[in-house]
Amino acid sequence: MTYEINEPDFSTWLKHILNHTEIKPSTITKAIDTDRSTVYQWLSGRRILKDVTSRIRLAKIISKEMQLDYREIMLQILWSCHVSEVQRSQ
Repeated sequence: MTYEINEPDFSTWLKHILNHTEIKPSTITKAIDTDRSTVYQWLSGRRILKDVTSRIRLAKIISKEMQLDYREIMLQILWSCHVSEVQRSQ
């Protein structure tokens, strides 16, 4: 069974965030202590952010930059990762 989800996957969501904020991939790399290549794999859709600690750190830097509630960003990260997982499973 396949489902059509008209929501952005994680890579699309992250690209949108980077395009509408001052956050750069290098900022993410430093903030969540990961390799630059990992961030670019997220942006290309080859990988999904699965680590809970990294999700929390990413939500914190984005919410701070956008001056939004941390929980709102966390939900967006969780949902976009879920969308990516569903798309991969189809």
